[in-house]
Order: sequence, then structure tokens, then C-alpha cells
Amino acid sequence: MKRQISLKLYVSAIFLSLTALLVLGFAMLSARYYMMGMDSIVASDMYKTADAYLQHTPEKDRKPLVYFWECYLASSWADMPEDIRTQLPEGPVGEARLIKQDKSTFLHPPEVLTFALRYQQGDTVLYVAKQASRHSSIPLIGRNAKESLRNLLFITLTAALVVGMIVRVMMRQVSKTVSNLGNWARSLDEKTLQNQPPDFLYPELNALAELIRTSLKSVQEGLDREHRFLRHASHELRTPISVIRNNVELLARLQQLPEEKKTAKQQQVIERIDRASLNMKYMTETLLWLSRNEGNMPSMHAVQLDVLISELTDELLYLSKGKEVSIQVQTSAYTVNIPEPVARIVLSNLIRNALQHTDCGSVTINQQENRICIQNTQPTGSATDEDLGFGLGLKLTEQLTQRLGWPYDNIATDNGNKATVTIIEPKV
Repeated sequence: MKRQISLKLYVSAIFLSLTALLVLGFAMLSARYYMMGMDSIVASDMYKTADAYLQHTPEKDRKPLVYFWECYLASSWADMPEDIRTQLPEGPVGEARLIKQDKSTFLHPPEVLTFALRYQQGDTVLYVAKQASRHSSIPLIGRNAKESLRNLLFITLTAALVVGMIVRVMMRQVSKTVSNLGNWARSLDEKTLQNQPPDFLYPELNALAELIRTSLKSVQEGLDREHRFLRHASHELRTPISVIRNNVELLARLQQLPEEKKTAKQQQVIERIDRASLNMKYMTETLLWLSRNEGNMPSMHAVQLDVLISELTDELLYLSKGKEVSIQVQTSAYTVNIPEPVARIVLSNLIRNALQHTDCGSVTINQQENRICIQNTQPTGSATDEDLGFGLGLKLTEQLTQRLGWPYDNIATDNGNKATVTIIEPKV
């Protein structure tokens, strides 16, 4: 496996390398300009020396070679001392150009420097040469040069140290913030995902934190939808499974009847099983549609609400067995174009809750056109508050009615519960 490099170490190395290059570049540039400045001073002194010599020395008294103001002046380069010509064999060419013999390095200055230039005033031409020793008192090579070099090195090292400290502090701050972002991301759970992320000082990290939160929140919502689907499916499929099991047992008993009585009963049982299996299919499709929050609505067709309520009540009567419960069903013929699986789930949940949470008393189912009211009553104190018609089925009912825009109310009364739903044809 390829060895991975820490991001902190990688960025720090890049910053320090760039800093070192910049400091070194500026140091070399400073040294270059320093030497150019000193060369200009030397050239200026040599020009002044030549000019003073010509002004103060009559032409008849001028010699081929003269040592004047610490400079050699000659009318021809061949008249210069041999050691100077050895150092600069070509001699200066052209006016206003300083040449020098320099074998120095950045850390090792030369023992002696030789300078030369060509000076011309009218028709008079003078060659000016000058030698400076590192141990002399001339500022170019002497004490001032040493002090300037030390100052340059000090400034260079100080700048490198300051920049290095700044980079270190900056990287520590950035690393701490990134570490806080990592710790915050690891601490996210179902509750904290609902909160806005803290401020991580930098817009890029804040944007990354929001992206992490929204991504994990989307994943969490997907998991919640899957969990709701499983809970609702297990809840809703109980009734059709019970119908199928009861009718399978009834089929087994019918096998013992005479042939003339068996056929009609068997057909009824088979129809019930077929209807229950179709209900399971439609319920599963409806629950998937609800859990995905997208996709096409279950297919719609004309549904007779009075027939559907009677059918659901018959299927759920087993919940009232062994109880002293009176059931009253009042319906009127009414047909509406709706997704039947959704209406079946909503109404069966309301009827199931009324029957399941009534140990003794009454259950009234009243349907007037598209408005259905289901109410259960029982003597006070015969059931706990949490038994009065509330449960997982009602949560699913709330989600479905809200999704389709059906007005729905479910309120607890003094001795029971009253649920009302108005079934409206959805707008496609």
C-alpha cells in the first residue's frame, strides 16, 4: 500500500519551501544590488580622481603613469602596472563602463579587488585603475562591507524565522479548525443532524460542513423512510394475512362437507383469499410510493365508499370477538374516483383502531357522501389514555391524508375517540 502523506505536513512543506526560495532570492537580490551600489561609489570616486588630476596637473607635467589619490592613471593601458594588467588583461573598453576582477563567492570575499575604467575629457583619454584590499580601510572591502554582509545575513535569517513562525501558527490554526470539523462530523447523529453546523472560521470549511450535514441528513431521511415502510408494511399486512389464514382453515374444514354444499362455500373462500392477496399487493405498492416521496400515484378508479366501508368492517369484525361491543354502520351510496389502496389503508386503520381499543361500549361508523366519521365510546376508566385509538396505523393515516390533501381530524373525547376524514378526488 502506498504510504500516505499527512495533509498538514504536505502543506507545511510547500509553504516552507516557497518561503525559503523567496527569502533566498531576495537575499541574493539584495546582495547583488549592494555590490552594484558599491561599484557605483567606486566608479564615482575614480571619475572624480581623474577629473581632479586633469584640472590640477598641467598638460606638460603629466606623466604616462601616475599614482594619484590611491588610483593609477595612465594615458595608455599598456603603461599600467603589470599586476593590474595581469588581473585585467583586456583593459576597459568604451566610456562609462567599470570593469573589475572579482573571484569572490557569496561566503568568501576576495583578498584584493581590481577596478578599471576609461575616462575621456575632450580629446584627452585616461585609464584609471584601483586596487582594494579586504583588509584595507576602503568601505567596499573593509569593515563596512563585513558589517553589511552580517546585517544581510541577519535580516535573511530573521525573515526566514518570522515567516516560518507565521506559517507554523497559521497551519496550527487551520489544522485545529479542520480537526474540529472532523470531530463534529464524527459526533453527528439523528438528533444533531437537525442543528445547523457551527462556525469553522473559513467559508470553505463552513460549506463543507453544510454539505456533510445535508448529505448525512438525506441518508438519514432515506433510512427513516425505509424503517417507516417496514413498520407500516408489517402493520398493514396483518389484516390480509389473517383473512388468508382464516379462509385457508375454512377451506380445510369445507373438505369434510358433502359435495353439494362444498362448491358455493369454497367459491366464497377463494374470493376472500384472492381479495386479501390483491389488498396485500396494493398496500405494498402504496407504502412504497409513500416511503419514496416521489413516483407516480397509485392508479385511480371509481370506488363505492359505502361498499368499501362494509367490506372493511366485515374483515375487521374478528377484533371485536369476545368483547361487549355494539357496532353501528350507517352508509349512503357514493362513488368517487380515487386510489383505492390508499382509501383502503386509511379507512381500515380508523376502523381497526376503533375496534381494537374498545373493550366494551360502541363503535359507530357514519358515511355521508365523501365524509366518514368513526367514533368509539366506552365507560370511563375502562381503558388507558394511550388506548383511545392512537397507534402506528394512525400515524400512517396522517401521512397518507396529508400527502393526498384529504381533510382529517382525530380527537380524543371524554370516553373514547372520534376520527373524521373527507375523501377528495386528488388533482393529477
